[in-house]
Amino acid sequence: MANFSSALILLFVFITSSIAVSATVFTLQNSCPYTIWPGILSGNSNTLGDGGFPLTPGASKQLTAPQGWSGRFWPRTGCSFDSSGNGNCVT
Repeated sequence: MANFSSALILLFVFITSSIAVSATVFTLQNSCPYTIWPGILSGNSNTLGDGGFPLTPGASKQLTAPQGWSGRFWPRTGCSFDSSGNGNCVT
């Protein structure tokens, strides 16, 4: 019985430790005939992809979010940014 309990505890530790190191990979793909700038807002941790980037027609980019990450993505068009990252978008 003690061996069964030890094995069960070991199995639980193994499963929970493998879950704790998991991450989610998001693939953003531009299927539009023009460049888009995905905007990224993180809710509870580091910002993914520096908060946004240009994505040319047909291009895709993968972003890895840590376990427990929350946030949102949205597409922007007609963007113009200065060297400090400040800018505006049409949409």
